[in-house]
Amino acid sequence: MAQYRIPVLEHFHFQPSVKDKDLTAPPTSPAKGDRYLVNGTGSGDWTGKDKHIMTYSGAAWLDDTPGEGWMAWVDDENEFYVYDGAAWNKYVGETGPTGPTGAGGATGPTGATGPTGPTGPTGPSGPAATYDADYKCLLITSA
Repeated sequence: MAQYRIPVLEHFHFQPSVKDKDLTAPPTSPAKGDRYLVNGTGSGDWTGKDKHIMTYSGAAWLDDTPGEGWMAWVDDENEFYVYDGAAWNKYVGETGPTGPTGAGGATGPTGATGPTGPTGPTGPSGPAATYDADYKCLLITSA
C-alpha cells in the first residue's frame, strides 16, 4: 500500500493530534481522519505497525512511520508525546538552567575546652648511676 500524504500538512513541522495511544488493534468504527498511535504489538490492519501513527482515510488505514523528534498530542490524555527513535515518551518539557548556589551559612562558635584530666602516679625510681670520666661511661650501682 502506498503512503498517502496530505500536501498541505507537508509544509508544517507538527503532527496532528492522535485520539489514543493505548490501542494495539484498530477501533471498530473509526471516523475519516481519526489518528491513533499503535502501542505494543499491532494486530489486524495494524500488524507490523508497532509505534507507527495510523490514520483512517474513510476506507483504509494509512501508515506514518515516526522519525526521531516527532511529537504528537494525545487527545484522551491531554499530553504531548515525543518519539526518541525507539519509543514514544511523555514530553515533560525543557529543563531550565541551574540557578545560582546560595550563600554558605555562618560558622558556629567553637566549643569550650574540657577540663584537664588527673595526673597519673609517679613511676618507680631506677638504679643510681655515676659518670666515670676516665672511661667515659656511666657506672650503675644496684641497690
